[in-house]
Parts: sequence; structure tokens; C-alpha cells
Amino acid sequence: MANITVPRAPTKFEAVTQIVIDNLEGGYYHPNMKVREPKKFAVMKDSGETMYGIDRKAGGDINTTEAGKAFWAIIDGQNAANTWTYQYKATGEVAKNLKMLAAKMIYDVYVKLCNLYGIDRSIVDNDECLLVHWCYACWNGSKHFRNYAKIFNAELNRQKKKGGKYDYDLLRAAALYARQTDYVKDIRDRAYRISDIWKKYYKYTLPEKALKQIKEGNKSYLLWILGGVLLVGGGVGFYIYKKRKKQ
Repeated sequence: MANITVPRAPTKFEAVTQIVIDNLEGGYYHPNMKVREPKKFAVMKDSGETMYGIDRKAGGDINTTEAGKAFWAIIDGQNAANTWTYQYKATGEVAKNLKMLAAKMIYDVYVKLCNLYGIDRSIVDNDECLLVHWCYACWNGSKHFRNYAKIFNAELNRQKKKGGKYDYDLLRAAALYARQTDYVKDIRDRAYRISDIWKKYYKYTLPEKALKQIKEGNKSYLLWILGGVLLVGGGVGFYIYKKRKKQ
């Protein structure tokens, strides 16, 4: 196999991406499989050729980057469409290069979304537990990334106003809580897998009190929002009532 010469993601991000792929993402799929066995692969619907959760058809710009082109060139060079089986993840040098390229593809998305939604990378990039969450968030998609950012940034901004050292237990708790309250059930149900990775690879167990504090803080925030909505709604209702009485 030819040497891969495209730029690489930072070493730490590359390592985290490999962990995400190994534990949270699937292997190979090609639409030809559905043609051959429509009933078995009906669940794939209109999915394009996919490897490590990266869809060649629906993946967007990441597939046309230098890393993206090299990623799919390797797969084509292996005649994967005709020889690879469902969920095959590749082995040896092929797997090593594919994961390295996938890391670069995802890293570019990560940088873009962090800039878009105001994630402080100086905080996240130095913590593998947070990197696992935000790396996987790139696979979850922009809307989920944005929602995670709201909860995470609220806690980070609270700590910045307070001053002193950052409490990474609370920042990790905010990241996990964002998943536990996601609007998609599958993401909520799989949130525990993030904390499982923290335990397995980084020997870290999130303190229950940290998660409880984040939950209580967000509950208070939601009640404050609800109170504001009711107050505004009540004021509008009273205005309409008074106006009608005058008529």
C-alpha cells in the first residue's frame, strides 16, 4: 500500500478517534448488500456506502477533502464493494490507515463545529474524557453538537465567572448530562457508553455528586425559563383581556 501523505489530526485526537471507532462506530456497509438481501438490510434504507459511520453518499464535504479522498481510495483499492462483509472493520495496515484518515476527517469537523458553537478548545483538547464526548458529537451531527454546547458552555461560563481552577468533574458531567437529555432516544440510551469508555481507557469514574449538581443546575435554569414564559404569556393575556373590555 502506498504511503499516506495527507496531513494528520493531532496525536491525542487521533487516539481518541480510534477509541470512538473501536467502541461506538460500526464497520463496512455497501448498498449492494441490500440489493442482494433486501429484507435483512431494509433497516439501512437509503444509506450509502459506509465505513466507521462515515457515509460516502450523505457524509458531505468531509468525503471530498484530501483525507476523505484517500480514505475512500483505500476502500476502493481493496475492492470492498465485492469482498468485504457487513460490519467488517478492516485489519492490519489497512485499518491503521483508515482510522488515521478518519481521524483527520472528523478533526476538521470538530474544529469547524467548535468555532461555530463557541467550544473552548483550550479546555477540551487537554482532557481525553471531554475529547471522547466531543469527537463522538461530530458523528452525532451539528444539531446535537449545538445542543451539547449550550449545556456545556453554561457550566464552563459559570466556572469562568467564579474564577480559580476548572472543575473537570463538573465539565465532564455537563457533557454526559447533555447526552442523557438529548431529544433522540437512541443517544439518550447510549450515553452510558461514554462513561464506560472513560472508565475503560482513562480509569475515570464520574462522581455522582457532580452529575447531580449539573442536573439540579439545569433544572433550575429550565424552571427559570418556564417562569419567564409564563410571566410573559400572562402579561400578554392580561393585555388582551383589558383591551377587549375597553371595546
